[in-house]
Amino acid sequence: LSSYTTTARDNFAKAVGMMMSRAMLSPTVLKDTQPEANIDSGFALEYITQVIIEFLRENENNIEKLMNLLRAAGVDMDTIVNLMPSKTRSAEALSAHFEKHNLSELVEENEKRLRQLKVTDVRNGVAEQIGEGLPTDEIAEWVAKKCAETSVNDIDRVIAVWNGILDSVDLERKAQQNRVALLTALTLNAPLLYKICKNGKDEVVLIVQIQNYISSDMELLKIGVFRDIVYVLYMKDVFSEDTVLRWFRRGTTLVKGTAASSNIIREQMQPFIKWLETAEEAAE
Repeated sequence: LSSYTTTARDNFAKAVGMMMSRAMLSPTVLKDTQPEANIDSGFALEYITQVIIEFLRENENNIEKLMNLLRAAGVDMDTIVNLMPSKTRSAEALSAHFEKHNLSELVEENEKRLRQLKVTDVRNGVAEQIGEGLPTDEIAEWVAKKCAETSVNDIDRVIAVWNGILDSVDLERKAQQNRVALLTALTLNAPLLYKICKNGKDEVVLIVQIQNYISSDMELLKIGVFRDIVYVLYMKDVFSEDTVLRWFRRGTTLVKGTAASSNIIREQMQPFIKWLETAEEAAE
């Protein structure tokens, strides 16, 4: 690329974008522009940017087709960040670069990636600190500080902590053993979840995450682990009566699993829900 003029490089990139949109070139050619000289000069970033612009123009700005192309090429946002000159390399700088070229869809994709990296960082930190046996208050304080520093929102905070707890448990055994391991871990870490779930909205986020997780594992689903977890967390004051009833009455849609999975969970929860409703009526 360094031997071309700016105009020649742009024309070459446009030709590559056009040929890939017409299936005349393999997407893997996008990975052949990464010699250090091309990166440090900024040529590699400009080249792939022009290819993207041309591909989108040829495909009526269809971002889904573009993302499929990049996946086929083995190119993701991490790859593109690494095409930036080292002195200016950052996720924020990449977003600014896409903004400059009116690639708002790629700005969104990059922001999603950046958000996920932050959430993963919190998740990993929680799992590590649980593994080290740190006190609940210390872990909760770290989570609050980390989320504030990195602008992780309330929903992602709850999701990160839930997944961090899961990551701290060995779940590579038989279903009944996994059930015991999960319930033991959640009983031990209920005080952490209590501190993380600051209101009813956070509680609903957590119960939906649990629903999605259990619904994706047919063995745990069949033996009623969702019901058992909700009961444990209710008894530990992580979930309020109102939260459990609100979740049940609104019939939360699954992100993972099927309608059949949702029906199984609702059927398993019926006795507990009936007990809560009876308690609610008695209180009135």
